[in-house]
Amino acid sequence: MEELNEEVSGELHVVAHNALARSWLSARLTAFMEVHPEVHLTLRTGTTPTLTADSQAVTVWLGEVRGSELRQEVLGWLHRGLYGHPDYFSRQGQPQHPRELIRHTWIDLLGETEQGLTLTHRGQGGEFHFRPPESRFRVDQQMLHGDALASGHGLGLMSDWLAQARERAHPGSLVRCLPEWDAPAVPVTLLYPYGFRPRRLSALLAFLRQSLPNAWQPSPTPQLEPTSVAGSEGVASRATQRCLSSP
Repeated sequence: MEELNEEVSGELHVVAHNALARSWLSARLTAFMEVHPEVHLTLRTGTTPTLTADSQAVTVWLGEVRGSELRQEVLGWLHRGLYGHPDYFSRQGQPQHPRELIRHTWIDLLGETEQGLTLTHRGQGGEFHFRPPESRFRVDQQMLHGDALASGHGLGLMSDWLAQARERAHPGSLVRCLPEWDAPAVPVTLLYPYGFRPRRLSALLAFLRQSLPNAWQPSPTPQLEPTSVAGSEGVASRATQRCLSSP
């Protein structure tokens, strides 16, 4: 009967990647509930996305999702680069080419670089395959990973969007190194059931599609120019000044 009226109400369940829950999704879900006061919503974070066809949850995931029986929709792409604290570069020096990264301390996000990391030069298109040295400190959450980088413990792989958000909150805490070299972009993926969807679920999907950050890119291919934070110098532009690269 819910579908016969305009009211959006009932229970909704959302599963989110830990990197997206606090940085974006939680505030969007709060805004959705303000628009629809009869909705009751449960948000859970997890280490793996929901995959089975019998799930009625909406999943918002960072990275490629394989083996799912649910409908998948890419909301946008997060471009990535190498980041560290300016104090770290003052102590250890600036790498001028990816081949010099082997001499730096690597802060690892579990599962990210186990098979190595291919960096692509934005202007010339050349590639460099880098196998990071063994990390003394490994974490499984993006926020903890960013904390370690911002504390000056070493270099690591981070999305430009998350780095820019941290830089807005804590100016001067991160700088992108080798700004002309890009790591493969990762998709933000929306997963939801096939077939009939109740009004509340369709309303949530539409709301999320209309609430995407401008920094999420429509393509995995980076822009030719580094992206900066609107109204400020931004991480990428600071990186250009502090961490020059050569092809």
